[in-house]
Amino acid sequence: LRFFVQAARGVQALHERSLVHFDIKPANIFLKGEIARLGDYGLSKLVTESRNSLSFGRGTPYYMAPEMLKGRADHRADLYSLGVILYEMLSGEKPYTGRSALDVLEMHRKDPVPVLPTFVARFQPMLERLMAKDPDKRFSSVEEVMQVIVTFYPSLETRSA
Repeated sequence: LRFFVQAARGVQALHERSLVHFDIKPANIFLKGEIARLGDYGLSKLVTESRNSLSFGRGTPYYMAPEMLKGRADHRADLYSLGVILYEMLSGEKPYTGRSALDVLEMHRKDPVPVLPTFVARFQPMLERLMAKDPDKRFSSVEEVMQVIVTFYPSLETRSA
């Protein structure tokens, strides 16, 4: 969970600078000792006040928000990807797998949010909001996500170095 929080803070730093990553996945989270850092900003896009959503080139199907299938997304697509990573960290599995990238993308679009194992079920409501199919039903910011995490672990350091 500490690594998740540190990666999420990296996403927050991007969002505070009006940047959206659009390709958040475990391969783009780099560990150096006890510190996790978000990297690989190749798909990052600047979002201006006059342009709240934008087109994108590509992403990684296992971690891609459903609205990206329409070629339009905003910062909430990153929150969806964080939800996928959280699910994978807590369950040891990807939430959706299929025979092809198209199968996986369709599952992100249509299938319900998967249920976490019993021993981490307390995170299910947070996961439901992170991975909501409708971006308007997701958390609106990483800061909101951090507020929920602190309710589970008040002593968890939420500021990354």
